Amino acid sequence: MKKISILKKSVYLLLIITLSGCIGRSSPSHFYMLNIENDNYTSQQCKYNSIGIMPIDIAGYLKQPQIVTQTDTTEYKISEFARWAEPIKDTLDNELNSSFQKQLNISQVYNYPWGRDFPEIILFLNIRRFHCLTNLNQCVLTASWTLSDTKLKKTISTKTKTLTSDLPDNDFTVITQQMSTLLKELSENIIQDIIQSQQ
Repeated sequence: MKKISILKKSVYLLLIITLSGCIGRSSPSHFYMLNIENDNYTSQQCKYNSIGIMPIDIAGYLKQPQIVTQTDTTEYKISEFARWAEPIKDTLDNELNSSFQKQLNISQVYNYPWGRDFPEIILFLNIRRFHCLTNLNQCVLTASWTLSDTKLKKTISTKTKTLTSDLPDNDFTVITQQMSTLLKELSENIIQDIIQSQQ
């Protein structure tokens, strides 16, 4: 009887351990980065030899590692398993810097702090909204920016834009691709603003 009782207890213990292992398992996290594809672009003529990008001001919900989507008018969802591969602010800095260099044909694009080489024009950028609305199958980016000419010591442009794109699928690969498209569009808007401000 004692042997049977011990055997039963062993089976129960093994079963509990097995179930605990199954319950404790979680889905693996997936990591994403935004990417502005600049393969097809026309280099613009720019009179400025250098551009400085001040620290980008981003909405609070963009400062966390998880990707945030909007599921209703006032409801947002923080994904536990879809995360940014690096702080999104760093990605914005790097992608805009690269885009400006290629499309404006300027090698001297600085992210603050820029040391002794003071740029001729400075960009102040505020990202107010940047996410996808899964309930509306749409992505949105709202940003405001100011361009300041350091030689003239004055503001030469101030603008606010809301950009949108369709969201064909709620998969996070598609979500981040559409967000990348919006970031590219924002970059092109700022570049056009720089070109027009020198006229």
